[in-house]
Amino acid sequence: MKRVRVIDIGSNTIKSLVAEGGTTAETSALFQDAKETRLSCGMSADGTLVEAAMNAATAAVSQLLNDGFPVDETLLIATSAVREAPNRAVFLKKIFDACALKVHTLSGEEEAALSARGVCTDPALKSQQNFQLLDMGGGSLEIVKIKAKKISAAASFSLGAVRLTRQFLPDPQTPAPENLPKTIAQETRDRLKDFLEPSQLVGTGGAFTVARAILAPQAGFETAHELQINQIQSLYEKIAPLSVPERCAHFPALPPSRADIMPAALCVIIEAMRLAKQKAILHTLRNLRWGTADQWLKA
Repeated sequence: MKRVRVIDIGSNTIKSLVAEGGTTAETSALFQDAKETRLSCGMSADGTLVEAAMNAATAAVSQLLNDGFPVDETLLIATSAVREAPNRAVFLKKIFDACALKVHTLSGEEEAALSARGVCTDPALKSQQNFQLLDMGGGSLEIVKIKAKKISAAASFSLGAVRLTRQFLPDPQTPAPENLPKTIAQETRDRLKDFLEPSQLVGTGGAFTVARAILAPQAGFETAHELQINQIQSLYEKIAPLSVPERCAHFPALPPSRADIMPAALCVIIEAMRLAKQKAILHTLRNLRWGTADQWLKA
């Protein structure tokens, strides 16, 4: 059995997974952790990362490396915030200087494919032959079409929760604008109408995890769980009229670091479900980190 540590540097959160497995053994988690750093905080219109956010992210990566688990390899991966940053070389140098490790910046296609691979490690999805994966991140939304348990198409869309919040909410700390659902629904339709198909959906990413924690806390997180579109719509209607402090007070399962971006995220999820003509979406905690770990362990 081999062990690998994967640290995923996302736009909103930096997450770690220590996993073990092998060419014939199932990939299993030994340890998981996350730091809410929001690397995209203060990002300029052209995607330039600011010094404070880069320093906070570098410190978070250093902390996540010190988990006490001996591993055969450590893999650092980065997604849309780093991928699109004109000054990404500055950030990657900060990471290397602090940790002596290089970061692999994933293309949108790589990110989508690895997310799909991770989702397919979920035992609850073993019987699922065909579905579409929605991986909701801070900077982008990855969609992967799975047919006969193989990737038939994958694409990355600029529909991340942090990105849309910056674009459409003038002051995210206050109640969401009344026209937000209509505005984001139109943005989502324009980008996804020629890609999404009417078929089963599987969702992964922080927005889905938080929605599940609020809507179905009794279900636990050991395996995949189904969320209904009417539940997600109702959740949006409850949180949108509230300020961020009020949302956190009313919904203890809503992390303060995600309270400002949840309205935008929920709007995208709802519209994507409508486009796919689905009344429910299956949520899984398996994701990009799992796919990256599984690929290395089985190589």
